[in-house]
Amino acid sequence: VGGGSGAVQDAQVRLDLARSQFDRNQQLQRQGAISENELDTFRQQVRSAEAALAQAQASAEETRQRLVDLRNTPEPEAIAQVAARLEQARGQLQATQVRLEDTRIRAPFAGVITQKFATEGAFVTPTTSASDASSATSTAIVALASGLEILAEVPEADIEQITVGQRVEVEADAFPGEVFAGRVRLIAPEAIERQNVTLFQVRIELETGKDILLSNMNVSVAFIGEQLNDALVVPTVAVVTQNGETGVLVQGENRIRFRPVTLGSQVGEQIQILEGVEAGERVFVDLPPGQQLENIQF
Repeated sequence: VGGGSGAVQDAQVRLDLARSQFDRNQQLQRQGAISENELDTFRQQVRSAEAALAQAQASAEETRQRLVDLRNTPEPEAIAQVAARLEQARGQLQATQVRLEDTRIRAPFAGVITQKFATEGAFVTPTTSASDASSATSTAIVALASGLEILAEVPEADIEQITVGQRVEVEADAFPGEVFAGRVRLIAPEAIERQNVTLFQVRIELETGKDILLSNMNVSVAFIGEQLNDALVVPTVAVVTQNGETGVLVQGENRIRFRPVTLGSQVGEQIQILEGVEAGERVFVDLPPGQQLENIQF
């Protein structure tokens, strides 16, 4: 009986949907937006749904009556048949409940709706436009109640310098002079294109400023690179390669000399020297006027 009522519920949901579609399109027909023939299509859908509901109700009544009869004459074979039909009806009920759940749109987290792109009763299809930063089937943008994030777009040429967990400094137009801290939480695996420029979206989780920064505020971000503490560094332009060997140019006795070095990490326009020169030694970033690299002693 419970399974039969599930089929009835499924048929009732379909009938309600058909009637709702017919009512909306009837208003459109009265306004001249669609033809009478197009309206007949929705009218026929209502009739079909009414017939399906009547059939489901009759089937449910038949199942109920059979159960009543079985109580009076409990035959094992008949009981097995009804049990099988009952199990089938339960499956139909479960499928109906799944479809019913699909009609409800839920966010995967608690939050506040900040933008709305559809109203109750509106049709949402895979081609329905929502927003640039959301999928086509989204009907609203929900801001996290806790853990406010910043969505940044980084050019393809710079994305290799961005890593998950990297420190970020954030400045907001609404709070001039204040710098807020954040970290890279996610780098989108797929690129987007804006005005023929390939970009990657980067999500930044705020560590400070959550209590005063609000959704849709204009902000600028600075990604903080790796820092070398207590390291000997030289400008990257000071490093030269000759005959497959890497080194720097230092002042020798009355001439410039090539000094082989062992390089470490590079941060921006500086590179770490692990071996080859001492702190305080001067290296050349440009050759003196008239000096050629070929004339330097290696």
